[in-house]
Amino acid sequence: MAVRGETRCCLFTIALGLLCAPAYATPTARFDDAEPATPRQTTKSQPAAQPAPKGPARQAVPTRASRRAPSSSESSWTRSARLYTAEADRLDRQGEPARALSAYHRAIDMDRSFGPAYVGLGRLRERMGDFPEAELVFTRATRTRSGRAAGLYHRALLRQRTGRQREAEQDLQAAIDTRPSETGWMRTLAGWYVASSAWSASLTVWRRLLVLAERRGDKTALHEAQIKVKALSWLAAETDPVRVAPPGRKHWVRSTFERIARRGGG
Repeated sequence: MAVRGETRCCLFTIALGLLCAPAYATPTARFDDAEPATPRQTTKSQPAAQPAPKGPARQAVPTRASRRAPSSSESSWTRSARLYTAEADRLDRQGEPARALSAYHRAIDMDRSFGPAYVGLGRLRERMGDFPEAELVFTRATRTRSGRAAGLYHRALLRQRTGRQREAEQDLQAAIDTRPSETGWMRTLAGWYVASSAWSASLTVWRRLLVLAERRGDKTALHEAQIKVKALSWLAAETDPVRVAPPGRKHWVRSTFERIARRGGG
């Protein structure tokens, strides 16, 4: 009964805060780059609504952690942050970026170590075109336990978008190391490597994808991975005889394998 009462009180606090959201939505404000603090410690007391820090006006999408059911051992501050983040995601999908902005900042104010709030805020900033601020917020997400993988992934996409390819590749590889089951991220990284003719690096990623496809029993993905691995193995071979083709000309076999590596075996 006590937990149910706390949850009801959390929802009331959030509803009250969001009614005042426009007052806190200041699109020109910037995020304060301070180290994330640990969640506030509490016993049975419920956090009161805090004024949101002035912040950006961007859109964001739901994240795994913001949708996850609260743990019984989760502090009331983290539970409030989760509820605010879920509400911000909903407002964003409804096309209310100013109110979503306010809700993200309230979530961060409740628990400055709650990663999904930073990720949502960063994506909102990026869609506004404020890339430096978005990168700052994503970087904050990478310093949290619950937002590290997603923060690295979205910062990688942002850096790739702004022409910082090497940094983007490093970020995406770190994101995959943190969450090794994300095959979509692996395919993106492999594609970046192919685009820059980094055949060996792309081959390493596709071999990993092949193993995962075998484990899942996914015949379609396995077939694609096998074709990619064959093509990339040929391109990456140090003893490739086609490398000695006359200057200015590309051997037709090499051209064929490059097309396969970039588009698949179809």
